[in-house]
Amino acid sequence: MVIKSTLKNSIWIGIFLLSVAIKTNGQQTAKPEICKNPPKGYELGGDFTTIPQAACLDYSTNTSVILFNNPAGIDKGSEEYIFNYKDGDSLTFTKQKTYIVNTEGIYWGVQKGTITEGSISRNVLICKSTQIIKAEIPVLEYSTCGPKTVNILIKDTPDNRKQSGYIIAWDEKDILTFKPTGLPLTLSHIYTEIPSSLPRVQGFYEWNGYKACVSQAADLAVNIASIQKIESLNYGKDVKIQMKDGEPGKEYYIQYKTKSAIEWIESTTKIKKSGANTLAEVTLTGFEPIVQYCFRLVGKDTCNYAIKYSNEMCTDLILSTEYTKGGLNISPNPAEEKIEIKSSGEVVRFIELIDMKGQVIYKGEISGENFNISPYQKGEYILRLYDANQKLLHTKTIVKW
Repeated sequence: MVIKSTLKNSIWIGIFLLSVAIKTNGQQTAKPEICKNPPKGYELGGDFTTIPQAACLDYSTNTSVILFNNPAGIDKGSEEYIFNYKDGDSLTFTKQKTYIVNTEGIYWGVQKGTITEGSISRNVLICKSTQIIKAEIPVLEYSTCGPKTVNILIKDTPDNRKQSGYIIAWDEKDILTFKPTGLPLTLSHIYTEIPSSLPRVQGFYEWNGYKACVSQAADLAVNIASIQKIESLNYGKDVKIQMKDGEPGKEYYIQYKTKSAIEWIESTTKIKKSGANTLAEVTLTGFEPIVQYCFRLVGKDTCNYAIKYSNEMCTDLILSTEYTKGGLNISPNPAEEKIEIKSSGEVVRFIELIDMKGQVIYKGEISGENFNISPYQKGEYILRLYDANQKLLHTKTIVKW
């Protein structure tokens, strides 16, 4: 079943209340026998109020408070109580009126008192019940299709079948309340503008025709993956990516760029985890060697729209590794003023000089085979040589005297 809703129109469906299947956990569901046929020396009479008549266990403490109050129809001060009475229990009454419970179920309270008429007093009792509910968070699947369309699947689970109905706040003003006639149930909603927050979905429980309590909201936050580790291989031409977090079985897209670039490129390779507590690894190939690349993961929705980006992580700057594509001779090395660069492969057209802190101190075109290093301080440097298309040909460590 599918429900569609817009900001201006909410569709209310279903007119039948799903039964709330409460676990008794030791409480007695049926009215105790003494409340129908009082024991010898008692008769039915008097009245009192249980507060609340139905309620949910508190989210944070997992408890609920039950209060016996407003005794009526009996002599003032004669009231005494038994809490959570079940058939077969002894009739041990106390003055206690407040009780804390931490288990869902039906709790019967018995009040006794006296009714005095003239010189004659009669012992009377009456029973009232309180229903305590453990409100379950709705079990859902949340997905999107582009920036304005959301889909919520309410699954057919025992916890969901306990709910009398659901409240979905698409935003602060557009709130849908409904009682489904069956599960599973899919709801689709199209916003007129890109929403600034996720919908809020809660279950509610009815008792005698009114909402006794409302559950906590379901967590619809997208579980985005994150990069745990990256490792450069084969002079940086290959990169191994390790992913943690994310949804098991869901494919995440990998995007990359050089560290200085602005635009991201999307790889055709994807990554996914096989289980909740596992890591995923994948190796990407075909990168320029000795170049720093940055990576991020992208979670996309059912319409291939990017909904969440992971952390970004970059490969380390490789300073000490020497790389050559074809033959290379640099002399003298060490040198004081000039070095001669001879490449037996492709012609060198561009040059980079990098200090040991990773700072590029020179970048430009080279004409001929000589490069002047006299302006620079003494020490070690990384020399990177590129072809006319600025593809890396060689990386070499040189020393300035």
